[in-house]
Amino acid sequence: MRANKSLTFFLKLMYFLVFVPLFSLAAGELYFRFFHKKSFLHDFYRQLSFATEIHEPHNTLGYKPIFTNFLINEGYQYNEEGVNLDRSIIKNRKNKAVFIGDSVTRRGKIIQSIESLSKYKTWDFYNLGVEGYNIPQSISYFMLYGKNIKPKRIILQIHNNDFIYYPMLLFTSNDTALWFFHEEEPIHFNFRLIQQSYLYENYVMARYSILNKEARRKNLIQKRSIEEIKRLKEYCLQNNIELYLVVLPLIKPTKNWTEEELRSRETSLNIGKNLNITTIDLFDSLDEYHEKSLNLTEENKEDYWHPNQFAAEILAKKILERIHF
Repeated sequence: MRANKSLTFFLKLMYFLVFVPLFSLAAGELYFRFFHKKSFLHDFYRQLSFATEIHEPHNTLGYKPIFTNFLINEGYQYNEEGVNLDRSIIKNRKNKAVFIGDSVTRRGKIIQSIESLSKYKTWDFYNLGVEGYNIPQSISYFMLYGKNIKPKRIILQIHNNDFIYYPMLLFTSNDTALWFFHEEEPIHFNFRLIQQSYLYENYVMARYSILNKEARRKNLIQKRSIEEIKRLKEYCLQNNIELYLVVLPLIKPTKNWTEEELRSRETSLNIGKNLNITTIDLFDSLDEYHEKSLNLTEENKEDYWHPNQFAAEILAKKILERIHF
C-alpha cells in the first residue's frame, strides 16, 4: 500500500515537473507560431552572413568594420585609420575633411555629391561612416582610428534615429548575435534557434524590450551623445580643426514626421546650439521635391533614411551653402 502511494506521489511529481512544463512550452510555441506576429529578427537573419563578413566584435564600439587591404564587398574596404576607401575621395589635395556618421555617411552619396559640386577642388574627403552606428560609436571610432588623418575639418552627420533607437544588434558569428548598448549588460542569443522556435524568439524580444526601456529611462543615448560630442569639440579646439554638425532629414515630407521624430531633430539642434557648434539643419530641404512625387529614397519608399543620388545632390548643395569646399 505504501509502495503504491509512493508510486502515485512520484508520478504526480513527474507530471508537474515534466509534463506540465513541456505542455506549456508546446502550447506557447503553437500560440506564437500561429496567432502572434513574427518579429523583425526573422528579416535580419538573411543579412547575418553578410554582416559577419564585413564587421567584427569590438569591446568599446560593440563592433567595427574589418580592416583589410582589399575590397570585401562593394562599399567595404576600410584601412587601419578607419577610412572607407571605397567611398572616400583622396587625391592628395591640400586640405582634408573627415565625415563621420552612420549608414548614410558610409554609403557616401552626399560626400561624392559635395566633391563633384565643390568649387575649389582643394579638399580630400575621408569617409569614416559605419553602418548602424550611433553618435557615441561614430565619435569613438574616429578617436580610436582616425586621428592620424589630421583633418582640417570634421563633419559629424547626425541622423534622426540617433535619439530614437537604442540597443545595437551585433552579429558575432553565423549563428549567434547580441543586443548591445554601452554600459548595459549585452543580451546574447542564437539566431538559428530563432528561426526554429517562435517561443524563443519572443523570449529574446522580451529581453530586448527591457533593455530598450532601461536605456530610455536612463536617457543613456542622449547623455552619451552629448558627452562624446563635447569630447570631439575639445579635440577639435586643441588641434585647430573646424567642427560641423549636419542634421540629416528623413526622406519624407516634414508634415508626416511623428512627434518622436520631431523631438529627435530638436535634440540634435539643441546640442549644436548649447555647445556652440556650427550646425546645418537639412529639415525641409526635400519638401518641394516630395510635392512633385519624385522618388528620393535609395531602395524603396519604405526607406526613410537613405537618400538616392538625386536627393543626395540636393542635400549637398544645401551643405555647400554653409560649408565652403
